[in-house]
Amino acid sequence: MPCAALVDPALGLGMVRTAGYVSGSDIADANEALYSAPGWRPGFDEFWDCSGIREFDVSPGEMRLIARMEVDGQDRIGGGRVALVMTREVVQVVGLLYRRLVSDTGRSVEIVQTLEAGAAWLGLGEVPEWLRDGPGG
Repeated sequence: MPCAALVDPALGLGMVRTAGYVSGSDIADANEALYSAPGWRPGFDEFWDCSGIREFDVSPGEMRLIARMEVDGQDRIGGGRVALVMTREVVQVVGLLYRRLVSDTGRSVEIVQTLEAGAAWLGLGEVPEWLRDGPGG
């Protein structure tokens, strides 16, 4: 599975790890897994480790659908911040498109180069162990 999700209610944080070949439907599935996880609460922050993506096959249309899901699901998702660890330029371009498409939700989205920078931006004392132990950790 190219995407895995985990919620840490104690941190108020949803985490997603992606690696290898990742499609737009994989991202949509990861969002759904995160937002329907038992510990998820609207307003939690999100920490996505996309540093392990080797091939990203997502169309602008798929990104619009993912963003529309987030706009329409604001009550379920909340206004938490999103840190995207994206080390490859082609992946960062998709992150920038995502940030633009969800700007109407009021969510802050930051694209960073390292897990440590993402943790700092989210105000975490350190990188959560689950992400630290993953492909980008």
